[in-house]
Amino acid sequence: MGVTLAVAVFVAGHFYPMVINVAIAAVCVVAVYEIFTAMGISKQYVIILPSLVFAVIMPLLGGGII
Repeated sequence: MGVTLAVAVFVAGHFYPMVINVAIAAVCVVAVYEIFTAMGISKQYVIILPSLVFAVIMPLLGGGII
């Protein structure tokens, strides 16, 4: 599954550059959620929601903002 996704992103990335950013944003969201779940704080929405929003926004819009 992972190899298929990597090849699909690589091929589509040449034609649609935004595809790579969306794929990275999706991986970031899953990683942040997994870290919060491992820490046992996935039900504290005051912490997790801003972090997930930030994890989505930075790969999509962060190309020179910070």
